[in-house]
Amino acid sequence: MRSIFIRGKVRPISFLPLLFILIGIILICISLQAIINVSVDSRLDYLENRTTEVENAPYNVLNSDVVQTTQDGIKQPENACYFINDSEREIIERVVSAESKGESYEGKMAVAQTILDRCVAWDMTPVEVVTADSQYADMNNGGISEDTKNAVREVFDYGYRVFDDYTTHFYSGVEPYWASSKESRGIIGNHRFMY
Repeated sequence: MRSIFIRGKVRPISFLPLLFILIGIILICISLQAIINVSVDSRLDYLENRTTEVENAPYNVLNSDVVQTTQDGIKQPENACYFINDSEREIIERVVSAESKGESYEGKMAVAQTILDRCVAWDMTPVEVVTADSQYADMNNGGISEDTKNAVREVFDYGYRVFDDYTTHFYSGVEPYWASSKESRGIIGNHRFMY
C-alpha cells in the first residue's frame, strides 16, 4: 500500500518493505561487526603473544642462566628471540653480508650478534644500529648468500650466540683507537670481537 495524499487526509504508508530493508541492513552491520571483532581479537592475541616474546627477548638473549652449546661451539640461550620485520631483516642481512664477506658461518653469526647486542644494550632498533654514522659498512647491494640469511635468522629468530657476553664491536686489520678501552671476546677469521 502506498501513501496517497488527498487534500486534508493522509492515508497510512505501508512500512513493511522498508522495515525488512532496515532489518536486513542492521543484520548485515551486526554480522560485519562480529567478523571484525573476531578478526581484531585474534590479531590482538597474536600481537600480545609476540609482544611478550619481544619483551622477554633481551633477558633471554643476554642474561639467560641456561645456555646450550652446539657442536660448533655456538651458544644458544633457551627460548631466545628478537622480533624483526622483513625490511629490518633485509637491511641486517645486507650489512652482515658486507661486513663478513669471506668469513666463516660463525663469523657471520658473530657480526649479526653485535647488531643484536647493540639493539638490546643501547635500546636502539636494528636499523638505527646499522645506519649509525661510521659504525658498520654500507649495505651490500648484491645478492645475499644463504649462509648470511641463515646466520641472521639463527641469531635474531632463535637466539643462537657465538659469545656468551655482550659483544658490540669488532674490527679487522689495524687496531682502532677505541679498541684499548674494550674487552676482547675473541677472534674469528679476520675479525676481533669486543665489548
